[in-house]
Amino acid sequence: DDGNECTDDSCDPATGCVATNNSDPCDDGLFCTTGESCSAGVCTGGAPTDCNDGVGCTVDSCNEVTTSCDNNPDNALCDDGDACTIDTCDPVSDCVSTPDPACGSTVCGNGLCEGNGEDCVTCLIDCRCSGPSCSKGCCGNGVCEGTENLSNCAVDCI
Repeated sequence: DDGNECTDDSCDPATGCVATNNSDPCDDGLFCTTGESCSAGVCTGGAPTDCNDGVGCTVDSCNEVTTSCDNNPDNALCDDGDACTIDTCDPVSDCVSTPDPACGSTVCGNGLCEGNGEDCVTCLIDCRCSGPSCSKGCCGNGVCEGTENLSNCAVDCI
């Protein structure tokens, strides 16, 4: 026995010990690889260990030092585009958006440009206004007003 899992060992009475390469499955001793096999007497190949936890807002990686998968929450992956929500990553349930108290008592994200702090800057998702000053209409409020027309605010100007 030459101690190499990638060889089949035998004894030839005329020449002594014989080690023949095999293509058996093997273990390269690394946590971050799986499915290795023998080739030319050496354990090679294998695919990276799958560390995907199925949560879209975590950065998944394999850690050879700790022999574990790292699934680190990343809040930047949870931006819902609504300036009036605070978006965080919950490593169990994925992205969570909560109302930002700085936006006042309005409900940003409900499809209505309600005033009281909701405007094109604080709640773009509700107040898609026409014109550079955003004061001549809010696309999405159900009223065809100001410079809104079929091409720039079809939802209001049907």
